[in-house]
Amino acid sequence: MKRVNKILCISFLLTGCSIQHSSIDALKEYSNKFGKCQSYLHENKNVPPENKWFESLSKEERLNLLSYLFQFNNESCMSNETVLLQNAFSADGNEELLELFVSDSSAMISIAESKIEHLNKDEVKEFRKSYNLPFDLVTVAKKLDLLK
Repeated sequence: MKRVNKILCISFLLTGCSIQHSSIDALKEYSNKFGKCQSYLHENKNVPPENKWFESLSKEERLNLLSYLFQFNNESCMSNETVLLQNAFSADGNEELLELFVSDSSAMISIAESKIEHLNKDEVKEFRKSYNLPFDLVTVAKKLDLLK
């Protein structure tokens, strides 16, 4: 029994203590997490917690900040599974599939960030921590009277 444990320990050390996912396994994990994140997005209609700084912003700034958080929270929800999937596709030589999953989300976050770059970074970071799950942007914006 001790020999089996030693062999297992050695194999974990040799593989860097990580198990390489196949593209199929990683895609299944990604799909499961995607479903959970989409559920959050459709079900979470809660407005952000009370925050004097957020409330002091103009309507446009609040909407831009919510748009940024919408993108950021959705990407964050999937971040671990996205990395696993990208690594598995790379390891399996599936570059064509990899390109499908290296989405425009980073570009969309960059665009959203550019609209809030003038805001206090520390306040944005604190607000992001307090409101960190995917949410229904349109419903939340309407509840906050930010849409015309």
